[in-house]
Amino acid sequence: MQLQLAFELRSPDCGAPHRELYAAMLDICAWADELGFDVVNFGEHHGADSGYNPSPLIACAAVAGRTRRIRMRPNVLLAPLYDPVKLAEDCAVLALIAPHRFSLAIGGGYRPSEFAMFGRRLDERWAAIGEVVEFLRRVLFSCEQSHHEQGDSYRFYPSYCQLPPLVYNGWCRKWHLKLARLCRIRSIVSNLPGRRGRGPVPGCRGARCTR
Repeated sequence: MQLQLAFELRSPDCGAPHRELYAAMLDICAWADELGFDVVNFGEHHGADSGYNPSPLIACAAVAGRTRRIRMRPNVLLAPLYDPVKLAEDCAVLALIAPHRFSLAIGGGYRPSEFAMFGRRLDERWAAIGEVVEFLRRVLFSCEQSHHEQGDSYRFYPSYCQLPPLVYNGWCRKWHLKLARLCRIRSIVSNLPGRRGRGPVPGCRGARCTR
């Protein structure tokens, strides 16, 4: 059994202001770290009326600075809305700041307004997830620092040479299998009907399904 915290950091009209919420969140995480909690999770949404946290990676970095043991992860990070290069850089820095304490749970998102804010298409989200995860795997796991994209060459820093534990959270069985096979995702958090508990993902050697 794991002890976990989950923060959305909403501030509706009847609630506490964001300034107080974020300060309290850091205090709670420091308290939980001392008591032996295992993981703190941060959701992500954009343009929500309640002010839902839009920056889970920054929240993870703040927690890393206030704690020594507890692990942290975006859960879930809306991968189709991110530039793969910038996301890989931020993940590498976080993994260096908090060795073995940062992991990444990704999802496709579902709110059309969020995709419109970033100039992205909701109907292309699953292909975008595959591209993001494949890039993360290539630059963080295989240590490929030199890359070639559309005729341009560039180098990736900082060098980390290890893919942080990666989880996909979603509803689509077809993409569970495709992402696990092609992107070597270590585990899948499944919301599929009838799939409960922990066990191997059918057809995906080495991948496991969790709920």
